[in-house]
Amino acid sequence: MKKLVSMLLVLAMLCTMLPFQTFAVESDKTIGNTGTSLYSWNMYMLSKGSYPDIRDYLTSLNITRVYQQIPEVYLTGTETADMIARLADDGIETVALVGDRAWGLAENDLSEAKTYMNKLAAYNSGIGAKNPITKIAFDVETYTYSFWENDSVSYFAAYIEKMQEVYAYAHSCGLTVIQVIPTHYDTIDAALNRKFFTTCADEISLMNYEKATQVTAIQEEIALCEELGMEVETIFETMPRNEYFGVTEENTYFYEGYSALLAKQETILNTYPYRNLSVSYHHLPTMYHVVTGKYIAEIYAYTDSNDPTKNDLGQTDALKSIILTGSDGSVIEAGLCNPNLTAQYAENCYIAVGVVPGVEYTISSAAEDYAVTTPTKTFSIGEDDVIGYASISIERIASAACKHVEEIRNAKEATCSEKGYTGDIYCSVCNQLLTSGTTIAKTAHTAGETAGNQDGTHSTLCSVCKEVLSTESCTDYNEDGLCDVCGAKISGTVFTPDMFKVTLSKTSVRKGQVVTLTVRTSEDVTSITVNGEKITNYQTTTETYTTGSGRKKVTTTVTCRVFTYTISQNTRGKYTYNVVACNSGMQQSNPQTVVLTVK
Repeated sequence: MKKLVSMLLVLAMLCTMLPFQTFAVESDKTIGNTGTSLYSWNMYMLSKGSYPDIRDYLTSLNITRVYQQIPEVYLTGTETADMIARLADDGIETVALVGDRAWGLAENDLSEAKTYMNKLAAYNSGIGAKNPITKIAFDVETYTYSFWENDSVSYFAAYIEKMQEVYAYAHSCGLTVIQVIPTHYDTIDAALNRKFFTTCADEISLMNYEKATQVTAIQEEIALCEELGMEVETIFETMPRNEYFGVTEENTYFYEGYSALLAKQETILNTYPYRNLSVSYHHLPTMYHVVTGKYIAEIYAYTDSNDPTKNDLGQTDALKSIILTGSDGSVIEAGLCNPNLTAQYAENCYIAVGVVPGVEYTISSAAEDYAVTTPTKTFSIGEDDVIGYASISIERIASAACKHVEEIRNAKEATCSEKGYTGDIYCSVCNQLLTSGTTIAKTAHTAGETAGNQDGTHSTLCSVCKEVLSTESCTDYNEDGLCDVCGAKISGTVFTPDMFKVTLSKTSVRKGQVVTLTVRTSEDVTSITVNGEKITNYQTTTETYTTGSGRKKVTTTVTCRVFTYTISQNTRGKYTYNVVACNSGMQQSNPQTVVLTVK
């Protein structure tokens, strides 16, 4: 799966001139026990106006589940709840699609993942209560880091520990966990792979992309899921060639077409007659092209094409759709949608479903009080098989003067976890935006209780949102066996390891560069903390030291444990890292300090 928003917006119009194919599904085979699913990285289905055309496409594929990336900002708006309700009315389940490859690293605290799950739980108990999102899919591709290959077993084990933590937290939020994974985990370590299946997932979705091995590559995974009674999917790739994402003609059906995909799908389902096996397609706009030969296009409306800050800041909100009339006689109603609420400027655009390259489209307004002043567009193939985005100008037609009645919309109170908004002032009579609101900064956190973490550290939490504000090592200056701050029981004896060496790969770097902090310790050290963050994963190495010379030469072999911690800072300054060694009795050493200068 791929998660870069800018790339995903471009992929909406990826293309090649393939023969047109109808929507008719060529096989009446009942697929698995859960129907067919589809991955969707963009919020195209937010558009109520364009959804009828997308519905026909979903129905043709027997889609019963959509994996939808839903950025946090969308979890606070009613448009998301409306979208999920439309899908639910058509018998389609929505699964929240999230993931960052860094979540599988030992040093990651998973705060980003947990924050998202908290927001999703709040959505389910609030505006989404009628049709809650009860499942979450984790696409955590830690194996794509180059260093994974150096010790895949150790990194796989660390990844499993983080996914176990994610799994437990998701369940505490009332969420079922689907893990989206490649097909090679079983080749790293069979025992670890079984551990992952049994402790990290309720369902499995397999990125089974290599066409030459699609049937054989999933044999072990299907057998394991059948043994455990788990639901499992095999995913087909339909993106076009893309070097960044590693998509080639060997692992996509974008060029080979829908018939070839259906034939391979039939072969897989006949090879594995497991009732809980189903198929999935990646992803919505490119699979749409593979099935129909047409495209999904984004048309941005401007009131001033020279000033992006004037792009739709409420001025065209009342125009819910535009009409595209093609030179081939086709008519497309493009509904208003906002595919990227996280953009620098508010970008309301229209989603046109079924665009054909080379056809000239006359674009008109669907409302009498608006006019399209750049009415003609032709979509043509550009570099790398991409249809460029279209932009049009829209003007409000002068009408009888309205005695505006002001009302505030979209106001939102600021909290310590989210920014607020003063609200936009609209006319409640003509619906015109009179004044745009402004963002309200987050309020300050309120320090609350300080609690021990049972690992020699304690954390101070915000009393409002419960976010961890700081984590520090426990201290016992009065030697009473209790932490002076949190009162947790600790040893009053300072631990002195036989070996404890702390080094930085570089002590001075430019911002954004990655630095590795390496800690070599004796075997009596079971964990370390770096500025209060606990690290338990290490590698065991043997090092040889020679002292003296001649007959007095002595060679000593020492077994040591090597802990590593990755650092990257994006702001200039000096950063201090305090490292403490801990033993199995939770005794702590005196800290060793290193300083990193970021230029």
